[in-house]
Amino acid sequence: MAYSVNWTTKLITIPTSDLNLVSGDRYELQMSDFLIEIRRLESSFVDGLWAEQILAHDNARLDFAGADYPPFDEIINGYTVTISGSAVRCDLKGSNNNFIDVYVNTNGCSVVPSNSLGLQLVSVGSGLSPEEQTQLSDINNRSDEMWRRLDLDVNKPNTYNNDGTQITNDDYTLDRNDNGNGSFTIQRS
Repeated sequence: MAYSVNWTTKLITIPTSDLNLVSGDRYELQMSDFLIEIRRLESSFVDGLWAEQILAHDNARLDFAGADYPPFDEIINGYTVTISGSAVRCDLKGSNNNFIDVYVNTNGCSVVPSNSLGLQLVSVGSGLSPEEQTQLSDINNRSDEMWRRLDLDVNKPNTYNNDGTQITNDDYTLDRNDNGNGSFTIQRS
C-alpha cells in the first residue's frame, strides 16, 4: 500500500490503487486494511514516530439498545483524509468510524460509510431463527452427502464393486437393483 501523510497539514492520502475494485469506478475500503496502513505510517522511524497519533481504534464491543456493535475507528488529532485518483464511489467496510466526518473531497469521490445498523455483531448463536438454522443445517448435510457421493472426500473414499452394483463408504452403502425394464433403483443402507 502507498498511503501517504502530509505531517504538517495532517492530510492522509489514499490512492485509488489501494482500494478494492467493486466494478467500474466503484471501490471499497476495508477498515482493517486502513488500520494496518495507518499503524505502519505512525510507526515510520523517519516521519511517524514523532507525530501525533492518527487513529484511535477501540476493539471493545459496544452494547447499545440490545445490539452488539463492532469496533470503532476514530481519526483523531485534526487529521483529514482524501482519496486520490479516479474513484467515483468508495464504500467503507468493517467498522464503525468517523471517516466521513474528516473526509476532504478533492476529486468528486463519494464516500459511503456502513456504520451501525449493518454492522451489528451476534455473539451468541448465528442470528438465524430456529427455522432458518434448521434449513441451513439441512443444506449443509445435503452438500456433505453430495460431496461424499461424488467421491470428493479423500478421508472417506468410495469403494466400487467391479460389476457396478454397489458403492461403499464409511458412512453408507449404495446398492443398485435392476428393475428388469432398463431402469434401476438405488437403495441406501
